[in-house]
Amino acid sequence: DDDPTAPPVASNPTSSILTTTTAARSGPTTTVPPGIAEEFATNLAARSEAAAQRLVQLTATASLARGYIEHQIAALSVLPEQPLGRVDNSASNEVVVCDPTPTGGNCRTFGNFAVGADGLLTDFEIDGQSLEGRLLVGGRSGIDQSVTVTVVSAYLTIPADELVIVIDVTNQADDVALINGFAAVHRSSVGAEFEVTSVFGADEVAPGATSRAILVFAGGTIGGVLTVPASSSDFTTTFEIAIELLEP
Repeated sequence: DDDPTAPPVASNPTSSILTTTTAARSGPTTTVPPGIAEEFATNLAARSEAAAQRLVQLTATASLARGYIEHQIAALSVLPEQPLGRVDNSASNEVVVCDPTPTGGNCRTFGNFAVGADGLLTDFEIDGQSLEGRLLVGGRSGIDQSVTVTVVSAYLTIPADELVIVIDVTNQADDVALINGFAAVHRSSVGAEFEVTSVFGADEVAPGATSRAILVFAGGTIGGVLTVPASSSDFTTTFEIAIELLEP
């Protein structure tokens, strides 16, 4: 199964978040500069603040490549303590990044890198699959009972097709808000429903505070509606917050 960050880069909760969906591969491309794939993989495996910033510098604004990095940074602001990855043998314009696991390693092959005229990465494939239609960075908000849920990013993982959604929960009520992430539901644009398999992050949000969480669904698509149940601290008030997931 995919790790929700798969593979992560670094914890950086203050990183900028794009407010539009990521662009598909388009426009002029040039020959990929020598060594850029290896530098990308090395920084992806490093899990440091400096490596995260370098990955941002290597990728073009509003591109699929940048969107992937922004999602990793957002997810790792919830899961900062991650083991270092490793870079395995690679071929021309193709690199392998592995996350340590008890059975040896969870590896992804990054290839078919594309760059723009400025030499910055705009796109790549993971295990031979395109990122197009799999990423959302920045999204809409829903509010009920003075509690706001905002979609920070979402990624349909490769190869497991798990939908990983990063949310921010802001509580403007006078009471602690309890967030029941395990009861969250993603309803696709065609009406199919998917249940949460994993939740990461705090489930209690103090008055005036904002908390970030990760919801992992066994399937789904970018699009449709995310519904997150919540309640007051004494459970006398229960409510659901619905957020539309923008389609790429």
